[in-house]
Amino acid sequence: MGDRYFDTYPSFSRLTGAIALTSTGTFFDDGIPVQKLTSAVFQKLNLKMENAVWPVQIHSGTVHFTRNPGPVAGCDGVITDHDSLILLLRTADCVPVFMADTQGRFRGLIHAGWRGLRQHIVSHAAEFMKEKGVPCSELIVATGPSICRECYTVKDDVAQYFPDHIGLDDNQMTLDLQGIVRDQLLQSGIPGENILLTNRCTLCHTERYVSYRLNQTHNRLLSILRK
Repeated sequence: MGDRYFDTYPSFSRLTGAIALTSTGTFFDDGIPVQKLTSAVFQKLNLKMENAVWPVQIHSGTVHFTRNPGPVAGCDGVITDHDSLILLLRTADCVPVFMADTQGRFRGLIHAGWRGLRQHIVSHAAEFMKEKGVPCSELIVATGPSICRECYTVKDDVAQYFPDHIGLDDNQMTLDLQGIVRDQLLQSGIPGENILLTNRCTLCHTERYVSYRLNQTHNRLLSILRK
């Protein structure tokens, strides 16, 4: 699980050699403003911001490959084979998706909300890895905390795109984001045993996380993937 400041993903790290973390809301409890979250996290982890790379996050289905630090425009996921780069992502209910291969060559970090999942962003990321020569059997995927199926109520405008992932709770439709991520990976040929889904919900556990659905917060969780 990690400590009060970070969620960790030990099975993912053991299988890939990559380090995956997601910050908790404790940084904001300690008085860090959202504008300084990244610098506060990097300082705590003794990392250099000059090595960071991140998608601009426009709720798209686009994933880009990069070997350069800094923001990557026009996408919601980045993949790299550059050992020194630190991949970043900000979320507050959407799913952070960590990808890496067991040989330590490629890493990817994907922002998967309903809009991106409607555009099959996770499938695109998996196909990108395969095009780079990563066999399905060697691609390991983990998900970070997101709003869970029981908490994520939706209406017809969203539900119409995901008929296989809709539930009913007190006559309200609910959406299973983590289940959509899983099924996009399975449809891309990734073995089920390589898919490590979390059950950590941003809205069930507001004492640890932040949730946009709860109060339209400007705060975010910061996910990190590095060698």
